[in-house]
Amino acid sequence: MPYSLRRCFVEKMIFALLACSATAANAATIIQNVRVFDGAQVIENATVVFESDQIKQVVSDGKWDGKIEGAEIIDGDGFTLLPGLIDSHTHTFQRPFLERALDFGVTTSIDMGTMIPTMRMLQEEQAAGLVHDRADIFSAGMGATVPDGHGTQFGFEVPTLKEGDDPDAFVAARFDEGSEFLKLVMDDFSVVGFELPTLTSAQVYALVEAAHRRQKIAVIHARDAEGYLAATQAGVDGFAHGLSESRPEPPLLEAMANHGPFVIPTLTTTEGTQGGPGGAAFAEDDVMEPKLDEREKTALKRIRFENPLFKFDFSIALDSVRAFHQNGTPILAGSDSPNPGTTPGASLHRELELLVEAGLTPSEALKAATANPADAFGLVDRGRIAPGFRADLLLVEGNPISRITDTRRIAGIWKRGLRHDVDSPESQVKAD
Repeated sequence: MPYSLRRCFVEKMIFALLACSATAANAATIIQNVRVFDGAQVIENATVVFESDQIKQVVSDGKWDGKIEGAEIIDGDGFTLLPGLIDSHTHTFQRPFLERALDFGVTTSIDMGTMIPTMRMLQEEQAAGLVHDRADIFSAGMGATVPDGHGTQFGFEVPTLKEGDDPDAFVAARFDEGSEFLKLVMDDFSVVGFELPTLTSAQVYALVEAAHRRQKIAVIHARDAEGYLAATQAGVDGFAHGLSESRPEPPLLEAMANHGPFVIPTLTTTEGTQGGPGGAAFAEDDVMEPKLDEREKTALKRIRFENPLFKFDFSIALDSVRAFHQNGTPILAGSDSPNPGTTPGASLHRELELLVEAGLTPSEALKAATANPADAFGLVDRGRIAPGFRADLLLVEGNPISRITDTRRIAGIWKRGLRHDVDSPESQVKAD
């Protein structure tokens, strides 16, 4: 049987086993004989029991022989159970982005910049529990930039830090309006042929300090080694992008080893931005193609920047991730969707593949999309499969520990213990 037909057959079988359109929140589900990646390690022949929105038991080596009256039992032989994926770099400009993310097993979306009214609306819906059909959002809101700096060019109102402004007051205003962490911009965009004003090192230091006084983390958009070093010395907690212009030198690696910031490489966007073939190949993949609508396929093939001054080098981006990883820097998986060559949800699976290409093992790449971002952003209830954690789960056919692309072979998705039915891929995302 051709793989595409076998995949469809298997998916129908699994969904039949999962029964009705949504499992009742108070009903138990038992997945037996399944390989588990728990966010750190692999457990073979495991049984996972979850009830309501919480994981109750994880038993290895087929040792569980209990029974729960009325529980739904799923045979996971030949499948792998993962924590719901966390995309550590997105831009959530509308609710369908989160809905589409969940269709691809992304249960949490870390938003690196969106309009405040959109952020607050989504946060209020999330607080009210109206989110079983979409990924959770954890947002930086508008972040910190300067007049005419990056973020101001998109046509909506953006708060800016002017020379002489009080950084502490600026940070307080961001958290008062609902931002859950601080994002800063220290990038003049010369790497893509522009010349934009940006935050100074002194401003970055003051903003990071103000965030830390409020027990909040600070993440920075920086792309060059000079900005990386200045931000690291200022105590930033993480980088929203990897390096793509020059490889990290020993002084930077030493500083990062001492201070411990994480890196979200966003390789998928770098690949798409410089015109790499990966997005188009991903869109035509036998597994992915049926799951994508035409708008998404077009987006994956889209190139935004065509500039003779363009300095991105994808080989440098891959080498930089390898160097950071070997240096002990935590790596987080983020797609930067919906930027060039990306689309919400689906592109995180391409990012996992690129992280493996950059030198991470498949297990390390999976950790970059589960436990690592949960730890980095203080999301203490998710990112792992263990008793007491939320039942945000992704069941895939095959073994992504051996072949990372098996994450694409989605057989079941649960958000807070409820099975998510994937809608047909008809124009889920309505805007670029």
